[in-house]
Amino acid sequence: FPVTIGGGGGGGAAGVNGAGQPGGSGGGGTYYTLQTGAPACPGQGFAGGNALSGPAGGFGGGGGGAAELGGNAACSAPGPCCSGKGGNGCLISITGTATYYAGGGGGGTDSNSCSGLGGCGGGGQGGGGVHSNPAAPVGSNGVVNTGGGGGGGGYVPATGSKGCGGGSGIVIVRYKGHQRAFGGNVTCVGGNTIHTFNSSGTMCFFNDYLIQLINQPVRFNYLTVAGGGGGGRYCAPGGGAGGFTQSSFISEHGQYTVIVGAGGGGSYAPGVGQAGANGGNTCIFNTSNSLVRIVYGGGVIVTGK
Repeated sequence: FPVTIGGGGGGGAAGVNGAGQPGGSGGGGTYYTLQTGAPACPGQGFAGGNALSGPAGGFGGGGGGAAELGGNAACSAPGPCCSGKGGNGCLISITGTATYYAGGGGGGTDSNSCSGLGGCGGGGQGGGGVHSNPAAPVGSNGVVNTGGGGGGGGYVPATGSKGCGGGSGIVIVRYKGHQRAFGGNVTCVGGNTIHTFNSSGTMCFFNDYLIQLINQPVRFNYLTVAGGGGGGRYCAPGGGAGGFTQSSFISEHGQYTVIVGAGGGGSYAPGVGQAGANGGNTCIFNTSNSLVRIVYGGGVIVTGK
């Protein structure tokens, strides 16, 4: 029962030429060369949205989410131009409470028009601003333990128009009945035992239960979300959400190793067009080192200026 999911791809930035990196969900396109959003890993997320160079400035595309494509930057008549919204994540009730996971980051802009909102599921909002407006919003990070992508950087001289970091991932395992193992935060809801891993760790069955596993394996439901990608700098796209998957497995082993992917850092280096970093992969391994599952992070768009 091996599982690995890949971290979200970082958003690109003005100053570097290149194609988007594929991931669980794709990063949005960067306005400078009108690049399209990066693709997603099949079955783990959606591609990023396209960018736009409008009459009032540049507008980054939204990062892809687990449930939908990242939004395209667009101009409406007679309304303003806006950067792309991050794609929404998936609404899941594995813990007993409906929660969104793996939303894409919103695109940034150098205009005083609207930056992109983050997608439901922890996606960060894109930054805004004009050259003479240091009070413009600077965007926000993806929410921790959601796999949300970071918002793309805008243009604010006082803060360097840096991109925002992606949110870290999460692993949740649920099975029927009383607690049979330790590892993670353990709760009991509605006749189910739930192990929530907000960081890496180990899930081990109690010794008196291991003999039962040989003759009567147990079915587990699980949710795995990788770290979201960081946003790019300067009118940049949002980072793609971390890869997302939910499924079940039959337990035949007494111990599992859980690795929770970190969120990718936002791009910050001035003048060099450094892209936001990809989010970290999330993995589950059994005692024989067989990979149970992997999910991949969102793609990156890197542009030249």
